[in-house]
Amino acid sequence: MDFDNIHESNSRVEEVAEEFVLGRLAPDHRLTYEKHLLTCPTCESAVERVLEFVKLLRKANESELSE
Repeated sequence: MDFDNIHESNSRVEEVAEEFVLGRLAPDHRLTYEKHLLTCPTCESAVERVLEFVKLLRKANESELSE
């Protein structure tokens, strides 16, 4: 997978970031994406946003379970 071309669409950047964070990328694609993240602040930011969203969802879920 060529991650340099994902910048053609913001939704694609977000989609790949979600797949990465959720562990849905194939191992070879994951390694390629990890290398891409080292040089791409756009994708790095997308991953950070997804990680923050997942963190908030977990916190909300924990809060609901404790009620």
